Amino acid sequence: MRRRFLMAVILGSGAAASGLSVSMFTAARAWAEAASQDSAKAALAGMARQLCPHDVPGNVYTEITDSILSAAATDSQLRSALDQALSELDTATGGEFFTAKAEAQLAAMQGIDNQPYFAAIQGQVLPRIYNHPSIWKHIGYPGSSVEYGGYKDRGFNDIDWLPADSS
Repeated sequence: MRRRFLMAVILGSGAAASGLSVSMFTAARAWAEAASQDSAKAALAGMARQLCPHDVPGNVYTEITDSILSAAATDSQLRSALDQALSELDTATGGEFFTAKAEAQLAAMQGIDNQPYFAAIQGQVLPRIYNHPSIWKHIGYPGSSVEYGGYKDRGFNDIDWLPADSS
């Protein structure tokens, strides 16, 4: 109750100061409450796992999801993209997207993959996942080499998949 009151005060004062309409305030508050629900987080984590299917612990996808939802709290376009995608994915799977089987999730995502809001979400997921150290370890990327003298001294000649030099 206290959290809702504080959210209403903060959003209300910001909306009043910037001259935003009451309908935008109501939509933002409703989204913020919905975004805190486990189902929205689980759906976004499912999307991230379908976009970048790696055999890593689920907490990697949870961290990425939390980061995206934090960004959406202040970005109305991202918030709108998430709303639209989650609504359409729920509809396409005939229930809650995050409870659907992996094949149904993939089919639902393929049905919206040409939409601009899908590209916006994908643009949030990809950099976050491939900047995560757990993913680096999984795909064999050693990480930054700047602190070790650069790639000249670390990793430059580590290629093991090229044929041996015949000279």
